[in-house]
Amino acid sequence: MAQPRFLLHARDYRYPVFEVDDLYVIEADGDETLVRLRARRRRRDVRSFGEVLARLEPHGFVEIYRGIAVNAAHVRELRRDADEARWEVRMRPPVNLVLPVAERRVARVRKVLAG
Repeated sequence: MAQPRFLLHARDYRYPVFEVDDLYVIEADGDETLVRLRARRRRRDVRSFGEVLARLEPHGFVEIYRGIAVNAAHVRELRRDADEARWEVRMRPPVNLVLPVAERRVARVRKVLAG
């Protein structure tokens, strides 16, 4: 079965195509969206975060904090931070980011991670 694909809308009217599995994190950046790929590079999509997220949610993306969503397939763990004050996710290599999770989103994140 073919992997789901994502068509990125770049500023220069180019539309590179990526497999959804190569996308790790999307982040709002003003009216646009930064897309972090497996290679740790970020690409800019001229569409809003909400529009990009709506296209990626059916493929396992979940919003973890306002303006930040992750590909659940690449989350290594959901955990409390060192002070046990806040929740965070740790992404799988090669990205290895640690990102905050809003308290009100923890239940939804758990549900998506559980499959």
